[in-house]
Amino acid sequence: MKIKAFISGKWVLFIFAFLIIANLFALVGYTVYSKHNETLAYKKRIESQILDTLHLISINPSQEMARIAKISQQNDLSVTVSTAPEYPLILKRGEVWKSDQYINQDEQTVALSIAVSDGKWLNFLFQPDKTAVIVQTIIIGLETIMAIMLFFFAWYIERFTGPLRSFKQAADNLGIHLNANPVIEYGPPIVKETAEAMNLMQKRISTLLNDRTRMLAAISHDLRTPITRMKLQASMMQEKAAAKDLVTELDEMEQMIDQILIFTREANSHEPSVLVDISALLMSLVDDKVDQGYQVKFNTTENKVLFPGRTIALKRAFVNVINNAVKYAKQVEINVSTVDNKIIITINDDGPGIPENELSKVFTPFYRVDSARSSQTGGSGLGLAITQDIIRHHHGTISIKNLDAGGLSVIITLYVNS
Repeated sequence: MKIKAFISGKWVLFIFAFLIIANLFALVGYTVYSKHNETLAYKKRIESQILDTLHLISINPSQEMARIAKISQQNDLSVTVSTAPEYPLILKRGEVWKSDQYINQDEQTVALSIAVSDGKWLNFLFQPDKTAVIVQTIIIGLETIMAIMLFFFAWYIERFTGPLRSFKQAADNLGIHLNANPVIEYGPPIVKETAEAMNLMQKRISTLLNDRTRMLAAISHDLRTPITRMKLQASMMQEKAAAKDLVTELDEMEQMIDQILIFTREANSHEPSVLVDISALLMSLVDDKVDQGYQVKFNTTENKVLFPGRTIALKRAFVNVINNAVKYAKQVEINVSTVDNKIIITINDDGPGIPENELSKVFTPFYRVDSARSSQTGGSGLGLAITQDIIRHHHGTISIKNLDAGGLSVIITLYVNS
């Protein structure tokens, strides 16, 4: 079984946004963790720097104090000597270990003064480089903005693609079933206007077909009255053979009128869809034909084959095909099988078949094959056209082919997930 995977542009954006957010959380988590470790390291570094400087001063003459302070300076550390404390934070020489109590984060500026001998003070100013922190903040900000923008683009795309999917479904249903639900009018203004136009078009087509059906029903009613009168007159004719031929022609005319009405009403049918057991439906039709004396066999690989459809319409479609088969053949065989999501129905007969160049025309309304399937069998030429219309309304397909051993095969395919 083939599985088709399709990822729309909207979902690609969602995936990228999810990856960015995941990366953002990972970066924030790493930053918080690294800040904790860097703060501890920063505290130890400050304490160590102060202790090293004080140790150098203690082992060298006091006149070397300024030079030691100068050589102790680094990019982020300033050490000066003064006669008075320069910073509010004042520690005694033995209290250097307390410096870490005033450090809460690794990028904090630390300024303190420590009293040394001879009334001198060492002033320490730690100003760490904040470039890394700024870069991290910029990266987090950019990723946040990108994630928000991707979600916005995905939402904006959905605003267009959502209604477009509805348009596609509505267009598919409109070509098959005019009484389908209208398109939901939502989305940007241009999309809403398009949905309104689609619904208006559906309403106009439905109205046009309803008017056509009513017109044909009126014509049919008007024609039945003279046909009935002509039948009555034929029954009073002296020449019985001619009267019989005339009644036969009038019966065919009535049958043709009925078929035309069925054909025109099918596109506008309001019959609800229910779960139909295709096997049981065909079995009942086969039993009817067997009771009428026809040789019809039925085979199925499944005891119950359920399909969501219109029972009366499907029965009419199958009856048309089976009636055609028993008209022109001695033996008919009907097979039902399921393959994946498809229900395949084949009606095979041992009749004369149809010329290859005529196979593509048999679904044309009022078309009748002139040679093997002669007009002596009657019919209006609308049976297969009606059947094709019904099958298409159920999103299925129907095809005809000649069998190698002789006879005709009609293949109807219905899709369960349609």
